[in-house]
Amino acid sequence: MARLTEPQIWVLLGLFFTAFFAMLGIGMRMLRVLVDSLTVVVRESVDSVRTEVGAVRTEMTFRFEQVDRRFEQVDKRFEQVDVRFDRVEQRLETTDGKLDALDRDVQALTRRVFGTDRA
Repeated sequence: MARLTEPQIWVLLGLFFTAFFAMLGIGMRMLRVLVDSLTVVVRESVDSVRTEVGAVRTEMTFRFEQVDRRFEQVDKRFEQVDVRFDRVEQRLETTDGKLDALDRDVQALTRRVFGTDRA
């Protein structure tokens, strides 16, 4: 087996460390490139999601405005129905009053005709 001298050992150690740090540098550079490319992909994805969310927000706003307009129309119709019900209620109250008066008149006539009236 060949024996190495001390300067040869130092040269071999230097070569091994140089190769080790060169490979470490190349690995770090490749990792940096990979991270940069992943960063670009993630940014593009985030931008795409933001665009989609913006489109959905716009669509939802438009649809909610349509629903609000429809509810306003329904509210107007309910107000019209309320006015009509108020009129019907007034008519019923008037009719109820007339029926009460008619009932009193019929009772008075009945008492007079059948002799139960003491007047």
